[in-house]
Amino acid sequence: MISRSCFLSIIYFIFSSIIVSQNKQFDELIKNDLDRGIQSLDKEEVYNFDINKIVKNTSTTEGSPFNTNDNSQIDSVIIIKISSYEDEIIKYFYTYDSSGNVATETKENYLEISNSYDSNGNLINYISKRWENGQWINAHHATIFYDSLGNKTFVLVLQGKDSSWVNNAQATYFYNSCGDLIIYLEESWNGSKWVNSFRRTNTYDSNYVLISSLFQNWSGSDWTGHSWRRSYTYDLNGNMVLDLSEHLNNNKWENTAQFIYTYDKKDNKLTYLYKTWSEGEWVSVFRYFFTYDNNKNRILTKEENWEENKWVNALKITQTYNANGELDSAKTEMWWDSSWVPGNGTVWMYDNDGNSRHYFGSKFKIYYASLTDVKNEELHIKDYSLSQNYPNPFNPSTIITYSISPNVQSGLSNVSLKIYDVLGREIVTLVNKEQSAGNYEVQFNGSSLTSGIYFYKLQSGNFAESKKMLLIK
Repeated sequence: MISRSCFLSIIYFIFSSIIVSQNKQFDELIKNDLDRGIQSLDKEEVYNFDINKIVKNTSTTEGSPFNTNDNSQIDSVIIIKISSYEDEIIKYFYTYDSSGNVATETKENYLEISNSYDSNGNLINYISKRWENGQWINAHHATIFYDSLGNKTFVLVLQGKDSSWVNNAQATYFYNSCGDLIIYLEESWNGSKWVNSFRRTNTYDSNYVLISSLFQNWSGSDWTGHSWRRSYTYDLNGNMVLDLSEHLNNNKWENTAQFIYTYDKKDNKLTYLYKTWSEGEWVSVFRYFFTYDNNKNRILTKEENWEENKWVNALKITQTYNANGELDSAKTEMWWDSSWVPGNGTVWMYDNDGNSRHYFGSKFKIYYASLTDVKNEELHIKDYSLSQNYPNPFNPSTIITYSISPNVQSGLSNVSLKIYDVLGREIVTLVNKEQSAGNYEVQFNGSSLTSGIYFYKLQSGNFAESKKMLLIK
């Protein structure tokens, strides 16, 4: 296991270098203690914002690492989410500042986030707005402070109220001389003053590796509220193999749960088993199996549940990658009536800096933009093109994307996009206007149509192309 020396930390401090934690297990536990990702905010969290407790993003959340190419960034993510009445299309959009940091994150007609950074690339301001009654309403404003080593020291979160901001929560971080976080203290605003809420205390071994964490809730007068602790065990390569959770009951620690991990020779996580303590013994609850390609990209995640003394299929996530090794698409399926059927699940994405995003739905498509020419994407378009709709088959909505050639003298093209049934009868016109060169997407909703084969046709000047799609209800 790689150790870190306090002496080296002092040397780094002298040269004013930013220390980045080498304890990757601990990084995984705390990397998103401030909940700034719109993917992490469900409807309840939007209205009841909480600084994300360190325990929140732990090893219990399983996902897929992804490789980011130095010349591209995530431009948008399109998700199909299965609902009781009709499938829902969810869209995320991203913009970046000149340094490549995420400047805005938007979940269409739901949530918008604006970020700003200091000269070292540290997030220092975060403002979120929610879409309500046709307009954006202030939700939360977070201000983050750092020490000279780049360690986060304090976070203040304000909540939007009418046209002003009011106190909501704050967190303070305390470190040892090596830059390891030893205490995380969270406080909430009760209307007139700050009061304790939650505390985490970390313990390290002689090699400065995290071995345990104590979690405590404030009872109102002291830290005797609900308390629990987690103990961590690692293999020789520094991979966590056991995460043991215990709770305090009548001043005695009792088993609660455990997470058990195995890895291959390349340190890829192969299995993940979750057990709970029940009536004096460990009882299996669920387990995960992971499969990777030759580039260490996770291509399959499979979940099984322990039911009636046997393992049964539960969920699987299949992922594909583009030529740059970036996550390109994913789909989730659930085990139902002895077969795999479309279902909703969570897809996690981790970049090389430890930042994470996660999305919930059934089918996922990720689009990337070039860093060198994001604003001039038409220069990369050589001709007209019409892509296959996504998803296909669909119910009841699908996305149709197409490209308009820049080789037009006027700079504009007359474009039409129409839907036809199998007999060639026109169903609806989706586009009928002049458009400049670029990439476009249109949503088609077939809720009023019967199941069957339909065609969509793109026409502009001398260019015409049709494709087939299948509606299944």
